[in-house]
Amino acid sequence: MLIGLGNAVAPTVIHDCATLSTSGVYVLEAEHLSPAGDCFRIAAKGVTLNCNNVPIAHAGADGDNGISNPYYDNFRAINCVFKSFAKGIRIGNGTRTLLYNSIESSDFTDNEIGIEVKRTAITITDTDSNKVILELVNLATLERNKFYGRPALTLLNSDKNVLRTNLFRSILPGIVVNLTGSSENRFENDSFVAVDKVIHFNLGSSENVFYNSTISDQIIEVKGASTENVFNNPITLNPAKLSVDATSGARVEYSVRAKVTTLIPTAIAGATTEFLSPIGTRLALLITDANGYTSFAKIPTYEKKAMHRPL
Repeated sequence: MLIGLGNAVAPTVIHDCATLSTSGVYVLEAEHLSPAGDCFRIAAKGVTLNCNNVPIAHAGADGDNGISNPYYDNFRAINCVFKSFAKGIRIGNGTRTLLYNSIESSDFTDNEIGIEVKRTAITITDTDSNKVILELVNLATLERNKFYGRPALTLLNSDKNVLRTNLFRSILPGIVVNLTGSSENRFENDSFVAVDKVIHFNLGSSENVFYNSTISDQIIEVKGASTENVFNNPITLNPAKLSVDATSGARVEYSVRAKVTTLIPTAIAGATTEFLSPIGTRLALLITDANGYTSFAKIPTYEKKAMHRPL
């Protein structure tokens, strides 16, 4: 089925899977769909597909994609629910960079691979999915998502992406977040839940920073010349679970400030001084001496650049 919007401005209502061949907004209206092959194929730039939360379950043999956009810029998928596909949504083909693609408020949790993106500037928000793979993806933003599986997220040769307030989780043994050849990615306020291996760095995955992370008490593997990876002000993290090979490096660090409870422009003896992390965690509580000075506070930090394999 081939659908074109022409010069119309109003959204086009569709009732079945389709090839969307003209730019515009498409809104799906149906109770449910059960395609035997691919469902939606994007064949033009500037397409917005609102699946309207219609359940779409693959009914054919193994294979096929819920949504396929191999070539086109400015594609947006919103309110889409796909299950039982080989890939819930596939964007890009790895040969040319696509621009301004986005996935919003969707669910791809019950597919062999939920989301696969290659060489595309992508934004993914408020979406649930299993097995998300980003390959050759730079400058992407992933925010407020819940990703599941082994691994829940793979970054393959993907750099300088920003990931905020996401949940990465597996209830079975295996790596939850896999960084392979991926550097300078920034994770902010994310949660990582694993059974045995929570994060894996390999093949030169370096200078990745994790801010205010909640990381379950499981192994973090750093190997293959993956250096200068930093966990800054973690909410939870067990440094003893960092497994770092002889070619790699990782560190846990805290940035602190002093807070004096009484403010007088002269030296104050006996003033209570708190050292706090940026998120308000108390790292030290000290009392000033007769000259108004606290003793030196040793803030817990951890750095490992040699072999360390926890039991």
